[in-house]
Amino acid sequence: MIRSLRDHISGIIARTPKDPKLARLNSVSPLFEAGNIYLPERAEWVGDFVQELLNFPNAANDDQVDACTQALEYLERRLSGIQQYYKQEAAITLIAVF
Repeated sequence: MIRSLRDHISGIIARTPKDPKLARLNSVSPLFEAGNIYLPERAEWVGDFVQELLNFPNAANDDQVDACTQALEYLERRLSGIQQYYKQEAAITLIAVF
């Protein structure tokens, strides 16, 4: 799938998760608990996305949860250097825009 998507979308980064889905969600749950995840108010997909998050791991589908946790882990790791800089200046909020 990655190979076929790369033909159409530049910048795709393949990632092979090491931990189970539940562990990945648990690793980023502090971002949600702290209120540092912002979602668009008027996007029609937000309701379904939030329901999938709330019903995980017992939801019929979990693809969005899985993609979200992997993206947040990636962003948190990539932005850690930037965060360290701003933490010295003031409190930082990691904002993930979807």
